[in-house]
Amino acid sequence: MRVVRSAEMLNFAANGLNVVVLVAAARSYARTRSRVSGLTALIFVPALLPVTTILGSVTGLLDPDAGGALTAAIYLLRPPAELALAASFRPVRRWLAGLVGAVALILAGLMLAIPAPWPDPLLLAYALFYLGMGAYTARLFVAEARRRSGSSRFRLRTASMATWGMVALVTLTAVSGTLGWTVADAHYTYTVLSPPGHAVVAIALTLEVLTAVGYLVAFVPPRSLRALWSGRAMREIGLRTLDSSPTDAPQQVWQRYTDIVRKVTGAESVAVIRRDQHRINCTASGVPLLPKDIDRIIHARAAVLPLPRRDGMGLTAVAVVLRGPADAVLAVASRGHSLFHQDDVELLAEFGEVAAVLAERGAVVAELRTSLATVNDANERRNRFMAGVTHELRTPLNAIIGFGDIIRNSTPDTDPTHTWAEHILTGGYRLLALTNDLLDLAKAEAGHLDLHPEPVDLDELVTGLLAALDPLISRKQLQVHRHVPPIRVHADPIRLRQMLENLLSNAIKFTDSGGSITVTAESTSSHTAISVADSGKGIPAEDQEYVFEEFRQVGPPDQKAAGTGVGLALVRQVARAHGGDITLQSAPGVGSTFTITLPAQAHTATSPVRPALANEPTAPLSGAVG
Repeated sequence: MRVVRSAEMLNFAANGLNVVVLVAAARSYARTRSRVSGLTALIFVPALLPVTTILGSVTGLLDPDAGGALTAAIYLLRPPAELALAASFRPVRRWLAGLVGAVALILAGLMLAIPAPWPDPLLLAYALFYLGMGAYTARLFVAEARRRSGSSRFRLRTASMATWGMVALVTLTAVSGTLGWTVADAHYTYTVLSPPGHAVVAIALTLEVLTAVGYLVAFVPPRSLRALWSGRAMREIGLRTLDSSPTDAPQQVWQRYTDIVRKVTGAESVAVIRRDQHRINCTASGVPLLPKDIDRIIHARAAVLPLPRRDGMGLTAVAVVLRGPADAVLAVASRGHSLFHQDDVELLAEFGEVAAVLAERGAVVAELRTSLATVNDANERRNRFMAGVTHELRTPLNAIIGFGDIIRNSTPDTDPTHTWAEHILTGGYRLLALTNDLLDLAKAEAGHLDLHPEPVDLDELVTGLLAALDPLISRKQLQVHRHVPPIRVHADPIRLRQMLENLLSNAIKFTDSGGSITVTAESTSSHTAISVADSGKGIPAEDQEYVFEEFRQVGPPDQKAAGTGVGLALVRQVARAHGGDITLQSAPGVGSTFTITLPAQAHTATSPVRPALANEPTAPLSGAVG
């Protein structure tokens, strides 16, 4: 009794699932006019046979023998419909499809014309046709599944397994009937004739249930299952899209996006078509789209479009408008029929907005890189110009200074020519110092500043500098406070003297008569700090950020005229070349404090340091603040 009830339940479940698949496919076809949905509904039309045969026998309109013949004939619709369904995804020769349809019609006619029981040759032909076409269709499905990826591959493999299940069902039914284990009557129910028949009925009905489930999943999946597949696809697309480099150009971003969508969907071709002001840009992955295809997709914007090809197996494109970029369409095209519905592609297209943001970012980065390259090129040209000009100026300046020195030494102090020579030498030395500063600044900005660090006694260096600057200090009656302990600094001695000399000369220049200058130094295990403070007018907070810019001066106009704004820019470049830096603390009416910080071990360069020129003075540099 339990076996009978189990068989009845399985039979009810199988019939119910077949009807569910039929109704779902018919509804999908009515809504989308999809070829796949229509053929799936045609395959499951036999699901209505149990109801029709029962109603026919009850009403007396259909006798059992006629019902059995009609059932056998209608079941012959299934092989041609399955082949046509497989042909929607993989090319099938037309003559083969026509031959299968003709054989099905002939067999159906014979079943209706010959009264039961049918002769064995007809039954054998029926079974071989059903089994052969089922096996061929299943192989077509699995062959196409190998070409695809993602959910498309899974769905086609499921269709192949479901088709093989139907082949196994027919085979099992034929074998059990031949052996006398079971028999199927006109009401499409199994009658058990021997004990093995119970197992045959259970297996057959289970196979029928699995076949219905397989076709449901493959061709008319529920919305929840489609949402699951789309969610997984969106996750993979999102992760791979966001993994792009910030420096990728827009074309690279769109190419990456189309490659990912194609891999996830298993489509034959994926394209993003963007309309610019003057032309249409198409970024495609897979089979290239023809110009006429692109034009149709652009004008349709959101549709299912057949794209014919010469091989007879055209593409079917599902096109949707991307939400992010303006005038952009995502087209997912598959050979034959696409398993992706309009709403599936719309979900995948949501990441087009992410790709658009990344593409815009790439465009901005590319523009910035171009601008930076232009600025760097202009900077390099300027540095080369400065280096060339200053180098060319030093030769005539040496001659001017040399002949000025000869004239001064060869004339009495009372001779006006002696005074003129003094003016020539003063101007020559000032111009030479500026030329050297410009040359050093160009080298520092180009990263070619030559350093040869060695131990330098800082207290001795400061003492020597103050002694050399004493005439200027005494002229303004300045008070100098020196707090420099015996510290040994690892730095280039010439460059260190250049930095301190510049700071001291600026402090002298911008401190009123009777003011004070303080030089301090302190050392730790990691760095040494050297400060030069003055009691001058100070620098406003809004001007302090410009102090170290080259050719930039701050302060009153009369003080700006005293220099060119190169000195402090050079000090900062030299300090940074050592691995250190310079900072400023200042306030109007309080004065300014410049602090050079040098590391315990300075950077080392291999190029030789610029040698001092003959007759080059040790007078203070002439750069103004800023």
